[in-house]
Amino acid sequence: MAVLKKIALDYSEWIDSIESDEQVVNWDDTEISKTISKKLTPGKILCSMRQAHGFTQKALCAKLGNKLSSKRLSDWENGHRSISKEWAKRLSQEFLLPVNMFL
Repeated sequence: MAVLKKIALDYSEWIDSIESDEQVVNWDDTEISKTISKKLTPGKILCSMRQAHGFTQKALCAKLGNKLSSKRLSDWENGHRSISKEWAKRLSQEFLLPVNMFL
């Protein structure tokens, strides 16, 4: 709520007043949230973050250590293999995202 209040305060001139028939809904319950969640798989998030940081698969593997092969990284990105908790933690540290984004 504090974040929403801060946004409302900072951007109040651009935010229309809420109509009386509008109601606050839980984002997770909306159809658009469900659609996005289906498409935003851990592998796709990983691929997007890798590309956004300018890493090739080979470069990211080298940065994360010799235990990670390009094949395994490719399998993660393409959804052929799940990312383990250990690797999710390492990826979250590398990309500064919550661990659950990679699980």
